[in-house]
Parts: sequence; C-alpha cells; structure tokens
Amino acid sequence: MDEYLKTLKEVIDKKKIKRFCVFPDVSPFKIIKKNSTEMRKIIKANPEKYKGRFLISIGLDCYPNNFNNNKGIFDIHITVYRIHDDGLVDKYLGDSWLLYIKYLPEDLEKHPFKMKNVEIMMKLAYKRKVETPSNGVFYKRFEELLEKAKGKKIKNKRSVKKTKKNSKKSVKK
Repeated sequence: MDEYLKTLKEVIDKKKIKRFCVFPDVSPFKIIKKNSTEMRKIIKANPEKYKGRFLISIGLDCYPNNFNNNKGIFDIHITVYRIHDDGLVDKYLGDSWLLYIKYLPEDLEKHPFKMKNVEIMMKLAYKRKVETPSNGVFYKRFEELLEKAKGKKIKNKRSVKKTKKNSKKSVKK
C-alpha cells in the first residue's frame, strides 16, 4: 500500500491534478487545470459568461507519512461555489458547500483511486446529495451518508415544515 500511495502521489503531481476546477454543467467531465483563486479572476473578468453557474474546486492530497498512524493517507476535497451575476464567487454565506473525504489505508485498499469516482463524488456534492463538515469525514462515514442519501429527494432547506403550531393561522378579532 505504501508503494501504491507513492505512485498515486507521483501520478497526481505529473498530471498536475492536485488542485483543479470543473464546471458541473459541462459534459463530459472536463478538468480545468487551474485552482479556485485563478478561476475567480477569470470569472470576474467575464461575469456575463459565467453568471448563474457553479464552479467546483477539487483537491487530491496524498499523505504517505501518515501511513503507520491512524490518520488519513489520501483526501478528496470537493467545494461547490455559486457564481453570481456580478462575477463574484461565494458571495454570501451558504453560497458554497463541500464534500471532504479522508481515506485510511484499508479504505484505499478496498476502493483504489479512480478519476471516475471523483466525477461521481463531484456530482453528488453539486446536487447536494451528500455534504460533509469542513473538517471532512473518513470514507466509512461517507459510505453511511451515501446510503442515507440513496432514494431520498433533496429537500428545499428554506421550506417550512408544517406543524400544528404553524399550520393554522390564528386571527384575533
């Protein structure tokens, strides 16, 4: 596994895909070899072209030194950003969300890295099927979140849940 991780790190560095961006509305999955800071400048320079779209920033990180301790040895960090009409990215609270998955050695052994899996994870994040806290989750927890998300429709977070208290409006006479 240690050799696999070193090879994976070399491949990621060689292909320059440690940090990259994608537009989720572009098919097929097309990597833009720029980080989110560079993409923000491009978007700001031409807001008409990008307004109303989403930008996804993806990071792939290998940690071969963590192999013998109980820390993650590989991370996939996916952040989804909303692009506003003025070209600003992540303008308001709630304009971005993320999927951050940490792999332990046994996780990476069972589920080797494949770019196709990153594409699937990116779509899950974009559609808000699975979200994680900013400090991420280990792969086992990601599998649990994925199981919960299967078959569920995405709820509008702004909708008000009807209860007895707010279902009837009381009017004073």
